[in-house]
Amino acid sequence: MLQAAARRGGLRLLGAPHRPSQALIDASGAQRLYSAGIDGARAGVQTAETSSPASAPKAPAVLQLHSDEEVQTALNALGAHGLAILDFTAVWCPPCKMIAPLYEQLAASHPAINFYKVDIDGEAVRGTVLEQAVSSVPTFVSYRGGKRLDQFSGADRAALQLMVDALSSAAA
Repeated sequence: MLQAAARRGGLRLLGAPHRPSQALIDASGAQRLYSAGIDGARAGVQTAETSSPASAPKAPAVLQLHSDEEVQTALNALGAHGLAILDFTAVWCPPCKMIAPLYEQLAASHPAINFYKVDIDGEAVRGTVLEQAVSSVPTFVSYRGGKRLDQFSGADRAALQLMVDALSSAAA
């Protein structure tokens, strides 16, 4: 009832009038949030831009795999030519924390490569950790078409960059 009755001037009001925030969608489809009610009276009307409904939320560049089955599914999904890097890591590992921003940056700038993280302390990934012979963290393993190509351990920024560059050239 409120949505249909409140359509004015190219704006459509979403929400109920007793809510402290209202969402308005302008003619371009962009959604704006307005604070009103007591909060709005105290601070004036405030707006916050949100994404257009037409744009889908962006998937994270690095996906967390929580079980042996998820790892196997991810590798099987690569097909014959898909590329991936698995980062075997642990939350308590300082070198893992040190190299994580670079790993995420590389993931964001190389969309042709699938970047995954596997926390070695998860009980559900024990089989994968043993199968991949992970003895220290961080350990990075690269794949093409589900087949293992390369592996190194340690927070070596240059080695990680070389691994990504090698996979990128394989994608071309």
